[in-house]
Amino acid sequence: MDKEFTREELDKIDLLHNIAYDAIVAVLGYSPEWDIHFIAPVADAICNTIVENFGKTEMEIYPYRDSE
Repeated sequence: MDKEFTREELDKIDLLHNIAYDAIVAVLGYSPEWDIHFIAPVADAICNTIVENFGKTEMEIYPYRDSE
């Protein structure tokens, strides 16, 4: 498997991270520093909800590469 992400995959990852950050901002009422350590768990939860309820695969929503 190619280790590089395609532009389309990077766009999907960026979109999900931005949606997760926007959700955090909406709940907090202010914009904290952008930090993947708190954004990634929210993105994971969004991805899991979509996969479990809307028939999408994880790779369609939040592309990843195995670390082998």
